Amino acid sequence: MTLATTTTAGTPPDTDSSVFVSTLKKKIGGLVSPIMSRDQFTGDPCLGAIQTARRALKDNGVLIIRGCITRAACAAGQVAAYRAWERDVKPSIDVQYAPKVDVAKTIYDVQSQHKFLWPTGVIGNKGFGFMYAQPEAKSDYHAAQLDTSDAQPTVFAPGSGFQANLAVMEHPDSELATAILFQVTGNMGGMVSQDSFKTFRGNLTVPHVDDYPTSDTFNRVQAMVIGYREGNVRLVFGRATHQPDISVMYRDKTTTGFTSLSNSDSIVQVLEAAGAIVIPEPGDIVCWTAGVVHFEMNIDPKGNKFKPTRGHVQERYVVGTHNPSGSLTQTQLETLTGMAESGFILHPYVGPKRQFGPANANNFHRKNTQYCRRRVQPPDEKARFVAATKDCKARVHKLTDRRRQLYGIPIKDANRLFKDPLAQQVYNTKVQL
Repeated sequence: MTLATTTTAGTPPDTDSSVFVSTLKKKIGGLVSPIMSRDQFTGDPCLGAIQTARRALKDNGVLIIRGCITRAACAAGQVAAYRAWERDVKPSIDVQYAPKVDVAKTIYDVQSQHKFLWPTGVIGNKGFGFMYAQPEAKSDYHAAQLDTSDAQPTVFAPGSGFQANLAVMEHPDSELATAILFQVTGNMGGMVSQDSFKTFRGNLTVPHVDDYPTSDTFNRVQAMVIGYREGNVRLVFGRATHQPDISVMYRDKTTTGFTSLSNSDSIVQVLEAAGAIVIPEPGDIVCWTAGVVHFEMNIDPKGNKFKPTRGHVQERYVVGTHNPSGSLTQTQLETLTGMAESGFILHPYVGPKRQFGPANANNFHRKNTQYCRRRVQPPDEKARFVAATKDCKARVHKLTDRRRQLYGIPIKDANRLFKDPLAQQVYNTKVQL
């Protein structure tokens, strides 16, 4: 969920690490804990828990809700991930690897043979995550109008992997988790942002920040579900590192997009010394805001923490939320939904100057940092896209209210969205801003 540009920012030359540690330690000492549990939202009323969570996220820049997601919900995500691979990737695999395709029955069977079953040029940078289609020639772009009144078409790309994220949140076990996610991110009536799932990591992600526009009228929060197949490499966050008086101590300039920190070793040492590190565990939802330092760390029993090792199993579902921007009409929103249900999401390589159409501001997964080898489209993909454009209304009509809600489509009766009364209570709670 990172915007396109990549920048490097260093520590201001006069920064004293001991001052940095003491300042950060004092800062986080006065903040609400960024770690809460699912059970804290089951009280009556739950308003206090929601207010505490929103305050924790705002002040710390990160919020972890422990024990939100069950193994059964993650299993549903794995099934959807495998189906995504079958739809978007399998048609592009060389026939010589057919025996390996035949024995791959789960997404982790596929992952174990990623050199053959996730071919470079089809799938994105292994250091970021799979199920992003590589850029293709402009003449091969899939483009369609969201509404007949649109002056310009919107560009799409294969993105069936998004369905894995929705499968986790739509699972019956995730009703309360869904209500909590939308409430604590402050995006009631919003949508889960279109993005990928992650099952494999090549290189560890270095300490960095993601800077992107957000406001009271267009609120965006990143979030992930950490599944139970997560290996020894974990996401790590630095509390309060997004706050201006802290960020000025390790960054010497304002940037946009993904910004790696040139002083990564010292940053990690400062965060550890200040007790500012928090790490989500399997079954958790973690939410974070723009500008907070995060990275990956190997936490294996041998004690190897920040180490640039390769090839780690992951299970992460990207479930960040935002409010649909640009005053999308019901028709436009439903078209985006229908296309996503057919496996096509907003194109990750078409930037804001080239992405036309009213959906532009809702595209949060733009990339320009991955391999720039052109993708060769499977023979049937164009036909599948054309069929998807004609089938949008029918697909949306068949969706359950729970599914529609995840796409940000208004539903008739929000008071009957969940079967779980606790989830309904959390979802319906009014929070004064």
